[in-house]
Amino acid sequence: MEHTFSKSNSGEKSNNENLVPLSFVKELIKVQETAMKSFFMTFVNETNKRFDNLNDENKKLNKRFDDLNHEVKGIITSLQRI
Repeated sequence: MEHTFSKSNSGEKSNNENLVPLSFVKELIKVQETAMKSFFMTFVNETNKRFDNLNDENKKLNKRFDDLNHEVKGIITSLQRI
């Protein structure tokens, strides 16, 4: 991606020296698009992993809660027999 700009004979900058070729701008936009897609895909994937982990933890907590609830009911039943 080498771009050269010519100087005018008088040593002053010509108007064309301040311009960037359209092909160069398009390349920069492609690079930026690729970087943004990569960033968003990584963000989405990591967010999905976190939600999956939260969902798994929630299922474990619900199972534990159900087990404890069943155990407490058993204890209450045993105490009522006394």
